[in-house]
Amino acid sequence: MRATVPARCCSLGEQKTCKNSYTFNRIPLQVFVYKYNMRNDKSQLTPMKLRERVGLTQRQVSVALDKRQSTISDWERGITSPRLTLKEVQELLQLYNCTLDELVNAFEMVKPSEHPQVAE
Repeated sequence: MRATVPARCCSLGEQKTCKNSYTFNRIPLQVFVYKYNMRNDKSQLTPMKLRERVGLTQRQVSVALDKRQSTISDWERGITSPRLTLKEVQELLQLYNCTLDELVNAFEMVKPSEHPQVAE
């Protein structure tokens, strides 16, 4: 049997007893678990999520790295892998406000696809 715990109703913003929600320091447990998993589950990290996390567009990243926008798109879709100088890696780390481990894990998630080239 589930105990009811006083919680703030997310939709109404009022104090009430909620049968399906537990709280952790006034944060609904479902939200806490989601945020905890997003921070600690490195397998979910992708280059696109790193970029969107800091609110940048592909165009902004391409300008900062002096690359084509299609190149950034290809990286995010796993069509090609980045070939960057150390200076460019440093710039990308600063742009994405992430660690080297996060960046490596993100690009590991979208390894280049091994599709044969189709002749047109």
